[in-house]
Amino acid sequence: MVTRTKQNSDRGMNMVKIKLSTSKKQYLKGKHVYGYWRLHIAIPHKFFKKLTPYFKEDFQVNMTEDENKVILSYSYLKKTANSKKNQL
Repeated sequence: MVTRTKQNSDRGMNMVKIKLSTSKKQYLKGKHVYGYWRLHIAIPHKFFKKLTPYFKEDFQVNMTEDENKVILSYSYLKKTANSKKNQL
């Protein structure tokens, strides 16, 4: 499925489609199969260079719903040497 973006000129926001797909995995040497849903969001190409340094980093996601829009905001979590110690 191809995801297309549309420019909303009055707000300066890009609109994207969310792709929903199912993934199936086999276990016990193929005797059983389990499936789960996956969501995919296409990021417009004009943001690619700005996001490249953050590809291997962790983000915190917040979702806000309004009457006619859903806003997903991503906060960058900076990794420190103490953060790994706190997780153990």
